[in-house]
Amino acid sequence: MLDISRIESGNLAVSIEPIELGPVVADALAIIRPMAEERGVRLPRASGRGMFVRADRQRLSQVLLNLLSNAVKYNRDFGEIRLRCVAEGEVVRVAVTDTGLGIPPDMVPRVFNPFDRLGAERTGVEGTGVGLVLSRGLVEAMGGSLTFVSVPGEGTTFTVRLPAAAEPSPLPQAPAPDVPEWLPRSSPAGPTDGSRRVTVLYVEDNAANLDLVSRYLSQMPAVDLITTMQGRLAVDLARLHRPDLILLDLHLPDLDGESVLRRLREDPHTATVPVAILTADATPGQERRLRAQGADHFLHKPLDFARLAALLDPRGPVVQS
Repeated sequence: MLDISRIESGNLAVSIEPIELGPVVADALAIIRPMAEERGVRLPRASGRGMFVRADRQRLSQVLLNLLSNAVKYNRDFGEIRLRCVAEGEVVRVAVTDTGLGIPPDMVPRVFNPFDRLGAERTGVEGTGVGLVLSRGLVEAMGGSLTFVSVPGEGTTFTVRLPAAAEPSPLPQAPAPDVPEWLPRSSPAGPTDGSRRVTVLYVEDNAANLDLVSRYLSQMPAVDLITTMQGRLAVDLARLHRPDLILLDLHLPDLDGESVLRRLREDPHTATVPVAILTADATPGQERRLRAQGADHFLHKPLDFARLAALLDPRGPVVQS
């Protein structure tokens, strides 16, 4: 809802640059694959290699994850998802198609209404009804459009159209990563010498924070990073991937961090996954309450990267604090 409010007020921050579709699509499909496998839904191969769009990478990833997760949730068991990336002059089109029940014609005008789940609230499929309206707002903030067509009994196709971009010129080799001077530049995780890998799920709705932490963790060869900006999707991803550590922001657009923590601890699949709360405004009382609810660590913003590195050391178990 915070993102929707920012979109409506024109205050949503986006970082527009030429983005190759292929890697973003491949990452989204990899993240969603375990969810699809649980229901026997077939996923397509990644596409979009060599196609460039003008977009914010994190926001584009957020949109694709939302469309793909919906295509899994509202598909039929052992159904199929198709994904096509097509260049059309000055526009690139990304279409996500499911083989679900489709949307009844009388409900079509309500698809982008916030909190309207089109009757899905009477099923076992969880949701809030804000994912599509948020996705459309994000796409429009990037200069594109999000539309759909649906055939009852056959399925639905959601199509993202974004401005095409030319392939950027290769950047000159730099002596060090483009990170702040105070950020450690060597890998605190040590060499990849056969020690176990660490999977981290980072749940954060601030694109700048996501970018900073992602660049830092990219220096750790033994760390595999999964990111999401949505609390409900974070619960699904945690259940499917069983990460070694979850970095959890408290302020999320669809489900607050405290509710995410509660759901993680109630689910036997994620009850013991270590959770580190990331926050800039935690009070002592709030910290005590969240620790009582199952939070293992508290990392205050601005983030202490040395402490984060200690939690992620792949040469031993995740450190408790």
